[in-house]
Amino acid sequence: MKKRQLSKEERILWDNFTYSIKKSAKRDKLIYIKNDLDSFFMSQKQTNKNNFKQTNNIKKIVLNENSLFIQHYKLFKAHKNQLDNKNDSFMAIGQKQPGLDKNTWKKFQNGELKSQWRLDLHGFTAHHAFLALENFILNAYRQQIRCIEIITGVGNLSQGGGILKRELPHWLNRPYIHSMILATSYVSATNNGAVKILLKKRR
Repeated sequence: MKKRQLSKEERILWDNFTYSIKKSAKRDKLIYIKNDLDSFFMSQKQTNKNNFKQTNNIKKIVLNENSLFIQHYKLFKAHKNQLDNKNDSFMAIGQKQPGLDKNTWKKFQNGELKSQWRLDLHGFTAHHAFLALENFILNAYRQQIRCIEIITGVGNLSQGGGILKRELPHWLNRPYIHSMILATSYVSATNNGAVKILLKKRR
């Protein structure tokens, strides 16, 4: 069967029809793309908003932590300054302390007040020696033991003595330990590797 040729008017109508379909399809495609882009940008906007909130929360946490650190640092500095301003109250071994009567001090120095408990720190590391000393003094104070003795040994004299001998005065001057002590003295003038401690009466 022979195909019929379109007339000029029919071809114009057909071209207009196909053009309108193509234009409509193109418009629909553009609308679809636009909707996709809108959805993408909206999701990005929401993501950015969430990220911004998270960033702000992190900043707040960091600021709070910094604020707490500054507060603790100020308290530490204030406490350190108080200690620095009290250097004159450092309790040197063998030095009479305020509040101790002369008679008791004389008896303590002369050995009339005998040591009731004794702690030998030979062989201890500095860390373990301090822990043992702290526990020893606290237990003695709780049980109302008045006179105790700490043996550190002399150590290497060319280096100013052993580390335990050098550290002991500083350990005894720690505020909570110092608060339990009334007086300190070497066991004898010829033996500075052992220290006697007179504890306060427990209230």
